[in-house]
Amino acid sequence: MRFDSAGLLGRPRNLRTALHQNQPRLLVLWGRHDPSFELSETGAYRRDVPSAQVHFLEGGHFALDTAADEAATLIRQFLAE
Repeated sequence: MRFDSAGLLGRPRNLRTALHQNQPRLLVLWGRHDPSFELSETGAYRRDVPSAQVHFLEGGHFALDTAADEAATLIRQFLAE
């Protein structure tokens, strides 16, 4: 069973509207092998915040755990900018 993130990114317009209107600095870390979310779903973030930094980690749904070193490096770089 796959989870459809369109339910998260498509319906709650308040989040998508806030992202689009405010254009915050945005870091998206996505597990390349996540069985629940498609890689293409990051497109919603890129549409709302074109300057978003989107990175695909070598991991699944818990990529922040399984690719912790890579995630930590990307987070540090993002915060230092």
